[in-house]
Formats: sequence, structure tokens, C-alpha cells
Amino acid sequence: MNFLLQWMALLVSVAPYKPFAFLLSSATPRNEFFALARNLGIEIWRVQDKVKEWLDATKPPLFSKRTYLEPLQLQVKSSNLRQWQTAEKILENWGEVEEYLFQYPKAKGLVILDSIHEAQMLASQLREKGYEVGEVHGLSDRQKSEIELGKQITVATATVEVGVDFQGDMHKDFLIFESRSAGSFMQRLGRIGRGSCSKPNPPLHVWAYVPPYVAERINNQISAQVTHSELKDLIMQSYQYYQDFLPYIHKVGGMNLVHHYHLIAKHQLEKNENPILANIKQTIELLYGEGFESQCNRYEQLKQEKILEPVISFRGQNTLESHLFRLKSRRIDPEHLETFYPDVWFWDESIPEAPLKKYDFWFVLRRRVVRFITKEEMIAKVKERFRGVEREDHLATLQNDYVLGYAVAMGIREKPARLHWKLRSSVSKHKGQVVRIDRLSLEAPEDPWLNQDLKQLFHFAEKKSWVAYMVNLSIWELSDLLRLPPMFRIYPAKKQSADWSIAFNSEAFQLWSIMERVRSEVL
Repeated sequence: MNFLLQWMALLVSVAPYKPFAFLLSSATPRNEFFALARNLGIEIWRVQDKVKEWLDATKPPLFSKRTYLEPLQLQVKSSNLRQWQTAEKILENWGEVEEYLFQYPKAKGLVILDSIHEAQMLASQLREKGYEVGEVHGLSDRQKSEIELGKQITVATATVEVGVDFQGDMHKDFLIFESRSAGSFMQRLGRIGRGSCSKPNPPLHVWAYVPPYVAERINNQISAQVTHSELKDLIMQSYQYYQDFLPYIHKVGGMNLVHHYHLIAKHQLEKNENPILANIKQTIELLYGEGFESQCNRYEQLKQEKILEPVISFRGQNTLESHLFRLKSRRIDPEHLETFYPDVWFWDESIPEAPLKKYDFWFVLRRRVVRFITKEEMIAKVKERFRGVEREDHLATLQNDYVLGYAVAMGIREKPARLHWKLRSSVSKHKGQVVRIDRLSLEAPEDPWLNQDLKQLFHFAEKKSWVAYMVNLSIWELSDLLRLPPMFRIYPAKKQSADWSIAFNSEAFQLWSIMERVRSEVL
């Protein structure tokens, strides 16, 4: 949200006399976005409001209601989502799905899970039962998504929540999903029942797996029949509130604009009375309600401490900067080159059409049996496998990307590897601060082979360091204390035998922004 606003702010500041129109499409727009956008002086038109104004003014005689959201049967089931066992629960209750399919053998279904590993495992076990199963997730071949979505059962992740129209061959009659938040529940429920039919055949059926406290409240309060709006209200009331990280926006949200003020200033001949620079200054102050000099001082402090990089980029890439200034012409800051990003490039021969993948290191190392290789070996694999433009694109990406390491996936683990970050005793002085630290290592104490490989991996030839936030609470304690979103990236750490938590880069700043107000109460 904040990154998008900075794009808009930069455009209207650099070219104030050009007529910009920003078209934003979201089923769940956040009120905070509109509040910040109004600070820019941008006129906001909501489509729903304009349609209502037109209907009230013209009162068209042919206006009438029509069926859009189809009726469906909903079953809400309890699942321990924290233990990532929804796939097991689905298989335990698969008899209910079999009864439905016995009555309606041509019915097609969609399963949405949060974990790629669970999605892959469930898809494999459903194939063993004899079903035609497609997969759509971050590690599947995107070019075959339409084919996979057209199969009898498609097992997917959040990839299918946006930009997929379940019509024609991709139409689904039953839906199974897990949901860790109210927004996710309504978003996933909306993947079915848009055929504008008052009596769909087969009848639509949905199984929703939710936390136990949510299932209890919904099943106790839901009526035999509810409207979509009534159900939405009940869902919103049933889930607990999750952290929105608004303090992050107020504390470091303007750093990207300040950064680009300095970049643009270098390309301007007139710096004292330059209207473009004056516009950016004013925009920064209006957007965040804080003086430009104050924000500049914070920018310089972060830069001096070498922790600026995460607040002006998204997972290692600054799209504003790369669009404004050609990659070859801009000097890459040494801070960027040495910053650790929590991803691994890995080669997976089980997907021969698209074996090269980049994914979160935690998933790859916990769920895959891997063999680490060098960057040069990965480049050699790309040169051997790919040709033409595809090869050049992959090579360019690998050359300009900064990740933890490179690996070849050799199989799937029966049980996830137990990993934690090893902290030195001296980290206590950095507790509750965002710092750049260069002495960290990842350990797998229950897997000697992986543990030895990790020791070799962390002997970097080049300088490598981490922008991190560390706190002496376990990830479960911290999640409960701050009501962190379910997919928020924090990792377990150990200092001697004590449980700690660690977050990197932008997540480190997000934790820091909200922990300041509670740290004195709990630490």
C-alpha cells in the first residue's frame, strides 16, 4: 500500500502539470490508503458511489435485480492451522467429498491451501485415489495454469485468489479451503458461485477449515440460511484482529521518497530554486505529516547505520529507482550488495519444463532434500538447459539477484527439518533494535548432513551481512503478543539454549515499529 502511494506521489511531484489518472482495482481497499492519498490532494472517485449517483439521478426504468452470487452450502470445520495440518484434515474428512461426487460425478473442485508443501502432498495423495488433479502454486509451471485449473480437482495456493476467472472449463462446483484471517475467508469463498444461476447444477458445496475458536463461533451463531452480507459480518466478527503495522508507515514510510529526492537532485542543475525538488519536499510533508528536514535526518541516520536498504526496496529490488535510472548507469550501493535476502535459487528436475525456481529459504531447506552448488554452477545449468531470450532473461536475473544461496532439489522430506538461527551472546546489546549484523549462522541440529552443508554455505567468499531485529521471545510468544499476521516472516533463533525470534529486512522494521510501545511491558 505505502509503496504504491510513493509511486503516485513521485509522479505527481515530478510532473505536476501532467494529467495523471490512477485506476486501482481491489475487492478489499484499506481505509488507510484513502486517508494517505487524500493528503496528496488526489481526487478519489469510487465506482460504487458514482454508479449510485447515476442510478439516483436517472432512475433508469429497466433497472432490476439479477442473480450474481449463486447459493451454496457451507460447512465450517475446525483445524489446527498453526501446525500446518489442514491437508491431513481434508483427507480425514474426504468421505464427505466422495459422497458429494457419488451424487454428482461430473462435479469439479478447487482446494486452496496456504502451504505449497501441503498442496503438493495433497495433490499427490488425491492422484493415488484415482482423481485427475492439477496444481497451481508458486512452484508449478505458470504457462500450464489454465490446463491445471481445468482438471477435475485443482489444488492451489493463494496464487488463484486474484486474476482467475473460474468460467468455462475452469468452472468449479465445490470448494475446499483453509483460512487464517477474515479477509482470506471471504476472498477464497468468492472463487465459487459466480455463474448467475439461481439453482446451480450440481449444487455448490464449500468446506472451510478455520481455527477452532472461529469454527465454534460461526457454527453457534450461523442461521440455516444467510445472505452474503450477513455471512461477511459474522466472519469479520469471528476472527481476531491482526496487526496492521501502521506505525511502520509513520516511522519510515517516507524514506523511499526522501531517497528519490536525493537521486533526482543529483540530476538537476538548479538545486536552490528547483520547482521539482520543492514539489517533492512538499509532497513528503503532506503525505506523512512530518517535516522534510526531520525525515531527512532519519534517512541519513539509517544510511549511516547501513540499515537503509530494506525500507527503500521490496525483497532486494527498488522498482522506482530501476525505472527512473537505467541499471547500468546507476551506482549500486555497497550496502545493497552485502545484504542478505531470505531466498534460495534452486533447480528442481521434477518440473522439467521450468526447473529454475526462487523461493523462501525456510521452505526450501525445511521441506526439500537439497545439495548446495555455487552461483557459477547454477549459471552453467541455465546455459545448458535454456535457449534464446529465455536463457538471457534467466542469466540477467541471476547476475543481478542477491540471495542466500543456490541448490539442487533432490527430493521431498518426509518430515520438515528443524532449523534455527544461532545467535552469539553479544546480541543481547542489540535486543529490540534494527541492526546490521555479520555473524549469524543457520543450524539443523537434528540433521547432521544438512547441518554440515549449512556450515559450508555460511562461509561466504564475499562480504555478507543481515539487517535484523532480534527479541528474546519465541516465535509463538511474539505472534500471540503482537497478533502478527499468519504468514508474517519471523524465524526461530537460539542464544545458547534460550528461545529468541529474528526477522530480516522490511519485516525487521515492521516489528521494530510496533514493539517500541510494548517492549517495556514484556521484556
